Amino acid sequence: MAITTLSHVSFASNHSLINDKSLGLKRSFFIKGFSSAPLSLAFKTNFGQALENVSSKRLLTTPHHRSRHVVCAIPQDNKVPVAPLELENSTRPPTNLYSENSLHTATILSVDKISGPKAPAETYRIVYFHDGFLPYWEGQVLRVMKAPDENPFEPGNPENLSFFSAASSRYGDSFNGKTTTLCVRSIPGTTSEILCKSKRGDKIQLAGPTREAMISGDFRNPNATHIFVATGTGVAPFRAHLRRFFKEDIPTFQFSGLAWLFHGVSNNDSALFKDEFEQYQKEYPNNFCYNIAYSREQKNKLGGKMYVQDIFSDYADEVLELLLKGAYIYLAGLKDMVKPIEDALSDAATKKDKDWNEILTSLKINDQWRVEAKLKTCFFFKVVVLFILLQTSYVSSKASSLPFNILETNYYINGLRNPTRVVNTPRKVVGGEKFPVAPLSLEHALRPPTNLYTSSAPHTATILSVKKITGENASTETYHIPENPFTVGNSSQLRYFTSASSRYGDMFNGRTASLCVSLSVGSTSEVLIKSKPGDKIQLTGPSGEAMLLGNFNPKATHIFVATGTGIAPFRAHLRRFFKEEIPTYKFSGFAWLFHGVSNADSVLYEDEFDRYLKDYPENFRYDIALTSGEKYVQDIVVEYASEVLELLLKGAYIYLSGNKKMVTPIENGLNITANNNGKNWDEILETLKSNNQWRVEVY
Repeated sequence: MAITTLSHVSFASNHSLINDKSLGLKRSFFIKGFSSAPLSLAFKTNFGQALENVSSKRLLTTPHHRSRHVVCAIPQDNKVPVAPLELENSTRPPTNLYSENSLHTATILSVDKISGPKAPAETYRIVYFHDGFLPYWEGQVLRVMKAPDENPFEPGNPENLSFFSAASSRYGDSFNGKTTTLCVRSIPGTTSEILCKSKRGDKIQLAGPTREAMISGDFRNPNATHIFVATGTGVAPFRAHLRRFFKEDIPTFQFSGLAWLFHGVSNNDSALFKDEFEQYQKEYPNNFCYNIAYSREQKNKLGGKMYVQDIFSDYADEVLELLLKGAYIYLAGLKDMVKPIEDALSDAATKKDKDWNEILTSLKINDQWRVEAKLKTCFFFKVVVLFILLQTSYVSSKASSLPFNILETNYYINGLRNPTRVVNTPRKVVGGEKFPVAPLSLEHALRPPTNLYTSSAPHTATILSVKKITGENASTETYHIPENPFTVGNSSQLRYFTSASSRYGDMFNGRTASLCVSLSVGSTSEVLIKSKPGDKIQLTGPSGEAMLLGNFNPKATHIFVATGTGIAPFRAHLRRFFKEEIPTYKFSGFAWLFHGVSNADSVLYEDEFDRYLKDYPENFRYDIALTSGEKYVQDIVVEYASEVLELLLKGAYIYLSGNKKMVTPIENGLNITANNNGKNWDEILETLKSNNQWRVEVY
């Protein structure tokens, strides 16, 4: 999906009443928006039975309690074997394997127009070859740009990069894991136009993969129910999922759930992948429902154009019932469709004497409500997602609210320190005072909460305190402000901050979050720093996963490398490791923190880290670089490159957060060390990226 190029359409389909109430549906579904032939009775009966078979329990606050069902086992005769099956082994999606500073070069294999002559815009199916070096999951996004020598835009301009969702599964349309398909609408003067004019053999450069909003909400469960709603090229990630469900023979994933696709386009010539979807409907009528609408060729019940919200409202009762029983809903396309869809579901909830705000909040917490809607400005969210949620009051509250009612800010004045070298072997944590945390339900989520709030519907939070945490001689004033990994500001002044506290906040109650903010005159950070207790701020998010732990195993080894306030996410992790008493998470691994700052007065959270060093000397190592002493953080990492490389080869995870200038020297240092030990660094780096061990968020 090219978020910057979505066409302004919605969808609809014909419908009629049926009298057999035992089917569990008020209306019959139609395969085609322009057809008069309803779906098979087998589908309607089975679909209705599915509604009856699923537990009637209310939506709960954790995904563990949601019931599942098998609609109908899918025959495998028409499926195609895929390879390599190792792509099924990962428990987490690969994230940011390539960045703007380290792009992957791929080769165009084919560019085929898939829209008809009467379509208002030309849309192309573009296949590129990455030879397995850019793996991704269905629903993830790639950032694409033309190779520098072919790019007509200003070199280095962020506008060179555009977001596109993969329209093929992780195995690609060739079923071999070496290609990716994009669905691109050509817009003059943009990267999309350049892509659409490409020829076989042309080179493109890519960053990513990133984002998770359109990834399957329950990717381990082949019996789950998924409701896909798209406008235009927003159908791309859903095509990827549907190929995985109905086209690919994957021994460890045999889909037997239910998929329901709503797709809106302008007219019949704008219908994308229609033949594929109709084939799935024909082969798997008990497991797939396809509704398509043509906004320029159909009328809604009021005589206007048929948009997505119009047809969705006709089926809102059925959709709500599925959502209450554990289904996942995905909205991809124009944001104009989101509120009308919410309103339709709200009306359906009212009929059932239920509170839609409560339901929506629970859906978001359970990761069942997944939205990737078109915004005016698209760029990477340079933030870290943390599981910062409130207690079960989400379900009982009369108003939908963010998992933070109040934001807490605690700052620490740092003193001088002399870095202590602690060479150790990881072993079980034996000392240190820890504090009980609540609510422990925050440990239940299988996936991080994503985009609970957007710029069109932000959350308002309250500042508790703002304190300076740098000394008088620091090169830049830095403040510790309780916020979160959410975007702060209005639509034209959005700024991104990573949470410096764990999901439980510095108050250990899951109701606050802390930010580490460096003063930049004339920016949102200055406004934040000058705020006072009681001031209100607006937040969106959370989003981004590069700085999430690569492995939630409490025995894992993590190497954190930061410059300046890039240390914020690492403070959050270290508090979880060494400060918080969590019954289900007892850290016994090893954490190594490298931090680079200007001078001693610029050191952040020094007292905390020194305390961890004292209490857990065999589980924590802390090295700091002062540029006033002509030493940068990359210099220290290179100094210990042999130890770092050894840990990486044994499965450690490394995270780089802060100034991008540190990345290349660190890679070069590890490269030299690898070569000195008879190893190929390029191969090692590719393996680290594929295993999600190499995690970078730099600016």
